[in-house]
Amino acid sequence: MILSSCQKEDDYQPQEITIHENQKEEKSDDSLQIDGLYEVTDDADIYADMDEETAFDKLEKGSFVKIEGESENGFVRVELDGDSFYIKTKYLKEI
Repeated sequence: MILSSCQKEDDYQPQEITIHENQKEEKSDDSLQIDGLYEVTDDADIYADMDEETAFDKLEKGSFVKIEGESENGFVRVELDGDSFYIKTKYLKEI
């Protein structure tokens, strides 16, 4: 029996890997459907823009909203009774 090697060199490139422990993850935004109807799961601030500093009112738990656009950075634009505003996605549950 003859053993041979193909003499192929490994092209190993070390990779830098960052491990983030004990960090709270926001709810995945991928599951929200545009024009889908969602229930607000807890009293939640509503925002004029995707920025926590633009909060202007609260939406009560049990309210129903319609998704108007793609979510980004934990916020999504929704519509309620003809008014549009942003809410954090973690307070929404599909019905």
